[in-house]
Amino acid sequence: MTLNAKHLFNAWENQKHFLSKDDADQFHHLTAKLLFLSQHGRPDIRTAVSFLLNLDARGPVNTQWWVDALYATHPDMKSHTGGVMSLGRGATYSTADKQKIVTRSSTEGELVGLHDVMPQVVWTNNFIECQGYGTQLATVYIRIKKYNIVREEWKKFKWQEKFKDRVDNNEIIIEHCPQQK
Repeated sequence: MTLNAKHLFNAWENQKHFLSKDDADQFHHLTAKLLFLSQHGRPDIRTAVSFLLNLDARGPVNTQWWVDALYATHPDMKSHTGGVMSLGRGATYSTADKQKIVTRSSTEGELVGLHDVMPQVVWTNNFIECQGYGTQLATVYIRIKKYNIVREEWKKFKWQEKFKDRVDNNEIIIEHCPQQK
């Protein structure tokens, strides 16, 4: 839980006073430094830096996530999950973790990876909504060759039930992201 004042992430849409060229350059320079710092040692400031990078965004904020899993890449045959979130420009959040269970196929590894990233998807949407941006939509892109079985497989996994209602209500949309060559 993040404690903050209600005005912390408010951006003034009708602002008439803009930064001068020198001030805008300095703002860009400092924000780029903060972005570097957030990626290389201070991941706790990513949310604030991401907000600074998206100050000109208007309307509801829709998050986009890309989730991928590498099948059986570790010596104990466990897979590895990677996930990236964007608010429209650049990566706002990223994660890469070893999966906790051994999967029998790359498709099952992708579903476990989806499950591993889904709590952060839900938390991020709740956080953005609590900042006053209204109901959010999250699109999660996954690479499963047999994409048409995802929705059916989703129903079979009991550990997916806590996210099933959000998918059924179209708060979270899961789409196929083909591999680029």
